Amino acid sequence: MNPIVHYDLAYKYLSIDTLSLVVNGEKLWFSRADVLNDTFELSPFLMPLNWPEIVEMKGNQPQIADALVSEAFKKVSSSLYITCFSKHYKDPESQLMWAHYGDNHKGCCICIDFSILKKQQKFNRPVSCRSSVCRLFAGRA
Repeated sequence: MNPIVHYDLAYKYLSIDTLSLVVNGEKLWFSRADVLNDTFELSPFLMPLNWPEIVEMKGNQPQIADALVSEAFKKVSSSLYITCFSKHYKDPESQLMWAHYGDNHKGCCICIDFSILKKQQKFNRPVSCRSSVCRLFAGRA
């Protein structure tokens, strides 16, 4: 199964220590969805449920509807792994990313060129971080 990629270039903010792990291990970390620390990173509405039926059930059997959604969310999110990227690395919108994930502006940002990976069809196997695919942006944005 191929991931959905909307942009050719994507940026990942890292501390220098995390960059070392990425470069030396040639791997990016993917977190299990049920342990993410940001409640906006995964929506229960992505769950494969009959949502019109759930909404109807919510009116007369709210506890059952809530239990169905909760169980589906737990089942899917415990088997789903996610890594996050940004569309930008040097604009006002990226300042929070630099501060939070880029070690308070002391870290770095790597650029992944997904157009190269799409052409090489490398989404179905591990991808190494090579200079032709990854670029490094260090320091303050």
